[in-house]
Parts: sequence; structure tokens; C-alpha cells
Amino acid sequence: MIDVADKRIRDEVEKLRKQLRTQRKGVEKRLSDLEKTAKKAAKSAEKEIAGLRAQVEQLVSRQKSTPEQDATPASAEPSPPTPTEPTPLSSPGESEGQPLQGVAENEPLVSEMPEPVPDLTAAPKAPKPFGEKAGVAPIGKTEGALEEMTVAQLRARAKGAGISGYSSMNKGKLIAALREA
Repeated sequence: MIDVADKRIRDEVEKLRKQLRTQRKGVEKRLSDLEKTAKKAAKSAEKEIAGLRAQVEQLVSRQKSTPEQDATPASAEPSPPTPTEPTPLSSPGESEGQPLQGVAENEPLVSEMPEPVPDLTAAPKAPKPFGEKAGVAPIGKTEGALEEMTVAQLRARAKGAGISGYSSMNKGKLIAALREA
């Protein structure tokens, strides 16, 4: 009887060992796949970093070569990075906090765009009367033109006139309410 119980226990232990081996192989395969994916992502990131470094170096060299220009025109887009060999994120002996090679420590990478200068020679615009919106005639000025206005324009005028319930009124009710106001 003890032999039968021992055999069952040994069989169960062997079955569990097989399950563990199968699971271990699955985990190892998944880990290998993840390592490959991580290596590809790191390579891609290194290429992107190399391209961005090239763009920064181009911008810095442009800024140094043309000091009379404050910035590149807004319509100009940076040229795509030239293909270069990927470089590691940091070189041996390089400590954190050091600037990129070829870039001075407190030097701006791209100069700030100057604020636009207002045209002082243009005639000043007349201020609009209080409560008047663009595209909406003041109340009482074009009374006969109410029929030609859209419902949205009529509602805007009704709102300005302080008419309650204007948002649920149709065009006819809006015109009547505006004429009464």
C-alpha cells in the first residue's frame, strides 16, 4: 500500500516537473522575443537620436554662420536628417549633465522668434459700441432687414436685447419679440 502511494506521489511530482519545464521553455522563448524587440527599439532610437543630433548641429552651425538673422523663416522646415551611423547615447567617460558635443553649455539651440512689430502707420479702428458683435447689426438700425437675417443672427440680437426664451423661438417669434423690444 505504501508502494502504491509512493508511486502516485512520484508520478504526480514528475507530471508537475514536466509542466514546469514546458512553462519555463515558454517563458524563456517570450524573454528571448522581448530581448530581440528591445534591441530593435534601441537601434531605432539610436538612429533617431543621431538624426536629431545632426539637425541640432545644423541649426547651431546656421545660427553661428548668420548672426545677423534672429531666426529662420517660419515657413522653412528643417531638412530631414542625413543618414549617419548610429551613435550610443553616451560615450565612455561622458557623465550625465554634460552638454552635447559641439554645443556650448548655455547656448540656445534655436533663437527665439521676435515679437511682431505693430503697424503704427495704419489708421486705428473705431471701437464698437458696447454689446455689439461682428456681423450683427445693432438693434433698431435695420428694422426692415430682420426678415433677411438668419435664426442664429436673430437669436444673437435677442440675447443682446435681453429677451428671455430666445433660444427656443423660431424665426417669426424672434422677429416679433425683437420688434416689441
